[in-house]
Amino acid sequence: MKKITLNEILKSRVFKVITAVFIIAYVIFVLTPFGQDFFKSSFTFLNLDDNKRYSDYFDFSIEFFEAGKTDIALLKADEKLILIDTSDKAYSESLAFKFETDGVTTIEAIFISHYDSDHIGGLIDILSNYEVKKVYLSCYYDPDGYYPKLVHKYLDENKINYEYLKAGDKISIGFIDFEILAPVTKHKESNNNSLVFTLEAGKFSALFTGDMELKELEDVLENSKTYDCDLIKASHHGSINGISEELLEKFNPEYAVITVGRNSSGLPNSATLKLLSEKGIEILRTDKNGDIVICSNIDDENIYYKTEK
Repeated sequence: MKKITLNEILKSRVFKVITAVFIIAYVIFVLTPFGQDFFKSSFTFLNLDDNKRYSDYFDFSIEFFEAGKTDIALLKADEKLILIDTSDKAYSESLAFKFETDGVTTIEAIFISHYDSDHIGGLIDILSNYEVKKVYLSCYYDPDGYYPKLVHKYLDENKINYEYLKAGDKISIGFIDFEILAPVTKHKESNNNSLVFTLEAGKFSALFTGDMELKELEDVLENSKTYDCDLIKASHHGSINGISEELLEKFNPEYAVITVGRNSSGLPNSATLKLLSEKGIEILRTDKNGDIVICSNIDDENIYYKTEK
């Protein structure tokens, strides 16, 4: 049997045809959106550039910080940073370290869902250490409450720009559009006066629910149109009284993020977890996953996420 050398193989017509087909297929693959997404995702997951954070590869990101049974999320889009809630004052030092890692110096806007300490407690520390262009607050609150008095005094004395929001208000920051769904009316309970809103960033959409409970849940269901969203921030750290089958059918999320700490008084509720699972919704939890980063691109229907744990 005649031995074929490597040089002969490389010069053979069959090898040249196979090589040409491979090159053409590769070029076509790279030029398609699927191929571009594949290489972009692969590059990101392999961390080939240590000087970039995961979210830096995308047009838009939401980072939910692990901060016990509190709420704080950092949005990045169009070189603008937006905070949704500020956690509790007890986490200010650890959050300052995370902000330093993220390169935070200026915050375009802060949305405060309501005046409970686990959502607003860190606000004054953040206002004291960073340039904040605007603060958005729920229009309904107890004027005699500790945090309403403390925060409004600080905002007024330091001439910080702020605005109250209610159902029907719409705001655009860069390419992110916010639509406020609640509060619709004033309720006695602070949780039921939470800012509830949708946000759209390119083809990505999310529903933020604060600590909405049954009364405000009913307001949202009654006054909101059907709206498909990619993600829901589960209300009240996974409590069963802030979610329902009707809500999930109305907004049809693919992912649910639960902000909760270890041993958080039975939260998230097992019934909440069961309901989300039965609806086929992927659950991400800060107590189990640590920091959670959700990312997308303006013209991309895909969602990418990375967890700390």
